[in-house]
Amino acid sequence: MRKMILLVTMVVLSLSQTMAQVKDGKLIFERKINMHRMITDPEMRRNIPEFRSEKFELVFNEQATVFKTLPNEDAPDPFANSGAPGGGGSRGMGFMFRMPETNTYTDIASQMQYEARSIFENEYLIIDTLKPNSWKLSDETKTIANYVC
Repeated sequence: MRKMILLVTMVVLSLSQTMAQVKDGKLIFERKINMHRMITDPEMRRNIPEFRSEKFELVFNEQATVFKTLPNEDAPDPFANSGAPGGGGSRGMGFMFRMPETNTYTDIASQMQYEARSIFENEYLIIDTLKPNSWKLSDETKTIANYVC
């Protein structure tokens, strides 16, 4: 009888764990790149901001995901007047080399991925199949935004 109660308890606990997993949601995150780490010339370092940041959004559910680049409101206007004749200025030149905007839609059921990419004035649509991942489960955990992952 004791074994039966223990077995039922274990089954109920394991089912409650699988029911508690998040299956849909929205994540917004920021990636910062240290630009000075890649540049050794002090003159160039003065003209380029130390960090470049980009914001992304991931919306997901059981059927599909949407991953997109968000506009960066904090980025200075490269054509704003910085005191140099004719506007512009060297401070903003580092922001002219931004990463391309990307929107990716993944249809999990059909195993297809659609990526819209904007590079300079050109728009590209890349269609591909999903690559299988070989996940390795481990006991490693990491705390992200006060959540244990």
